[in-house]
Amino acid sequence: MTKDEALERLLQLISSDNQESSIPPKAKDNEYIIKIELNDNSILFCCEDLTWEEALRIEALSFRKDDDEIYFNGEYEKRELIKKVLKWIYSISENRIEYNDVYGTLLSKISQPYIESFWSEYYKRITLDAKEANSIYTSALKYFKGETQDGYPVLPLIIEVDYMTKGILTMTRDEFKKMSISDFERLQLIMTARSDAFGLAPQQMMENQNIPQQSNVSDEMLQQYMSSMPKF
Repeated sequence: MTKDEALERLLQLISSDNQESSIPPKAKDNEYIIKIELNDNSILFCCEDLTWEEALRIEALSFRKDDDEIYFNGEYEKRELIKKVLKWIYSISENRIEYNDVYGTLLSKISQPYIESFWSEYYKRITLDAKEANSIYTSALKYFKGETQDGYPVLPLIIEVDYMTKGILTMTRDEFKKMSISDFERLQLIMTARSDAFGLAPQQMMENQNIPQQSNVSDEMLQQYMSSMPKF
């Protein structure tokens, strides 16, 4: 048997195993599974988080222009996102697995009720709710103001942002582009809180122009700052 024949045989065996196996494959490290139950059937959706750059690119393509009016096509955005994030689906009752390809053709094999249910669960995972957003902002604001963190745990990302702005830590452009949608939202909230704490917003900067700047930091201010640091 030649090398090419052996490779072809191996690919056939892998394909056959994927079609006949009664056990769905495991999700990889950057993937997770969402279970949807409808009409006495359960389907496992294996998916991954999009980066913020991929999500914004799809969002930009979702705008349409009609008779000089620009409108947003939410259905297009939803379907394009799903095409991108799905890896495979597994029907438990049918004992059948279907894989996605680079063109996102798997979406055409899923009925609309399952698409809507999956999107609802997936959207909740990749976006921040109001409660979490408020907690992150308040915690970051207290941290940068040097106030105690009563009732608000300090996220590691807040420390990372602080050290990045001080030049202690760095993030490459590639690392930044690979941030998930939710982490990008958290980063924006922390940066906003930092600007508000230091009065860096344009309106705040105008209001603070006549405030004399302190040349040193008192022991009391330093103690307040240290009390806001997380307790490891």
